[in-house]
Amino acid sequence: MSAIWGIIEKKIQSVQSAQTSLMRNHYEEHCRIDRIEEFQNDSCYMACGIQHFTPEASSEHLPVSPGDGRYVFTADVVLDNREELIAELVTEQILTTEGSNNRPDRKRPAVITDGFLLQLAFERWNYDFVKHLKGLFAIAIYDTEKRELFLCTDQISNRCLYYYCTDSQLVFSTMLTPIRLLHPEIRPNRHYHRDFLIAPGLFPGFTSDESPWEDVKLLEAGTFVLINPDGIRKTEYWKPENIPVSGKIRDAEKQFLSIYRTAVHRALRTSGEVGIALSSGCDSSSVAALAATELKSQEKLLHSYTYIPHYKIKPKYYEINDETDGVKALGRMYPNIDMHFTDQDGRDFTDTLSDLIETVEIPFKSFINLSGLAEIYEAAYRKGCRVFLSGQNGNSTVSYGDADDILYDLYRKKKPLRWLRLYNRYCKNAGYSRKKYFRGLWSIYRRADRIMKDPPIDRSLLNSFLSPKLFEDYDLKSQLPEGIYYTTEYCPGEEQTNKALLYCKCIFSFLGVMDTKMSLRYGLLLRDPTRDPDLLSFCNSVPYEYFAWNGNPRYFIREAMKEFLPKEITAIHAKIGIQNADWLMRMDANAEHVRKLQLSALKNAPSCVKKDEISAYINDHPRIEEKNREQELELCIIFSYMKYCNLYAAQSSSLNPT
Repeated sequence: MSAIWGIIEKKIQSVQSAQTSLMRNHYEEHCRIDRIEEFQNDSCYMACGIQHFTPEASSEHLPVSPGDGRYVFTADVVLDNREELIAELVTEQILTTEGSNNRPDRKRPAVITDGFLLQLAFERWNYDFVKHLKGLFAIAIYDTEKRELFLCTDQISNRCLYYYCTDSQLVFSTMLTPIRLLHPEIRPNRHYHRDFLIAPGLFPGFTSDESPWEDVKLLEAGTFVLINPDGIRKTEYWKPENIPVSGKIRDAEKQFLSIYRTAVHRALRTSGEVGIALSSGCDSSSVAALAATELKSQEKLLHSYTYIPHYKIKPKYYEINDETDGVKALGRMYPNIDMHFTDQDGRDFTDTLSDLIETVEIPFKSFINLSGLAEIYEAAYRKGCRVFLSGQNGNSTVSYGDADDILYDLYRKKKPLRWLRLYNRYCKNAGYSRKKYFRGLWSIYRRADRIMKDPPIDRSLLNSFLSPKLFEDYDLKSQLPEGIYYTTEYCPGEEQTNKALLYCKCIFSFLGVMDTKMSLRYGLLLRDPTRDPDLLSFCNSVPYEYFAWNGNPRYFIREAMKEFLPKEITAIHAKIGIQNADWLMRMDANAEHVRKLQLSALKNAPSCVKKDEISAYINDHPRIEEKNREQELELCIIFSYMKYCNLYAAQSSSLNPT
């Protein structure tokens, strides 16, 4: 795995060395990279900052160019289908001609690297080669004869890649800042910032192919881009497929477990140790169970890291604030899980926020969790981990299955007998009164029908410390991804809505940016097996009723994994783990310092931020208290955004989205 960057000159004869040094220096200063390799000819410069995550990575040579110089190729890549590609592509007929830089790039090397396989795949299938790849990747290929730049990212955009075009130059880069260093004239992208601020709660934003900077584009999941003298053309080469799924539920369970096991197996290929962010929930616990089982056969440990509260706070009846007991229960089943617990010594996120923003280069709202994760990543790296797992996307795949969603779908499809059978079994399993629950459902259905027919825009969702002027000259309905409603009203999801959310590209773009940047900063390959494309295709294809079969919500994770997980994790009434439940108490312990930071960040606030109201709120609330949770979260989002503005703009007022 690696970072990639490059410059293509359209008019002048050669790329300037000052520009190549500018890009390289930023990666050397800000990333934990093992080595950097570069290629340059008259009009093309490409580079690769290689990280030694896999056994083959230390032998990787990228960028490459064949002896005739007809293309230049670089990639940020970890392949998951290496064996299939080796069987298909590595034959005795491979030529042994010398490549550029005296590199034998067409001869079968002693170590078959992922980059070597990519090159062979490209020469066999041209741009269609991406349809034959599985794994994490971002790829750049420059055709010197056609003067055409090909850029792509993997099916889920696990690895991010930005690009920027001018009349005279094309620039691409894993990180944003090197592009801005080359082109300081680039202005803030007001549309992106407005999207970010308007998006409700902790939702990251609605755009999937934009960046915070005007005309600097981000590659979307499952998409490649061709840039040539005729213009720019985007092509979607992948989306969740329709695969055969057995009509028998037990066979579908086995198919699910097989796909899930394969996804976890793929994520474990590393030259180092394996770590995981572990909670007591189904998603990360199931990843840990499958990973620990395989690692045991290799006589290896799985190093788990769990965030626990520093302060005691009384949970609601359906919540768990301290997930220690659930994690330890899993550890008893898998003795090769090396458990680590951290409470960050009671620190809050405010003092690390600037460093996090500088790392990810975008405004974000997940600051509470990210601060703890950054500490965990550093500890895992020092433990020797080079792959770090999570179950971040599990709610959409392996543990999806809200019975209310499936019931509503049957209602919409006018399947009364199947609806009644599922309803009766669900009420029995959950211990609900059928009569009382029935009354509530019909009011929900009427409301959901109204919302789906004419989706409302509830402006009360806007952060209360932001001006409603953000909505002016902004068509919010057209910006909302399919399946996302801008309302506080509860609306169950039918099958079509779930399939749209299963492959929500704006979510995958955000996750890919965050994972890639944190990977570069902390020297870990971040992998989420619950985001595996084959799992997405299974969930896209399985009969919708299977997700809550026989009235059992989250059916697949509970049934297929019941032998792998403690009963308290798979129980139908299992409580919900709340991470960072004490975040307000942490801030309150240092309230005077936190309030000074918040006030200081407001100095250059754009007009969309209600500075006077924030100042008044802070003066009226010197303590940071649980009863003001909603306002404190909104204030922290503004604080985080202003920290971003102050870091990335000489005058943050230039970022004014209105």
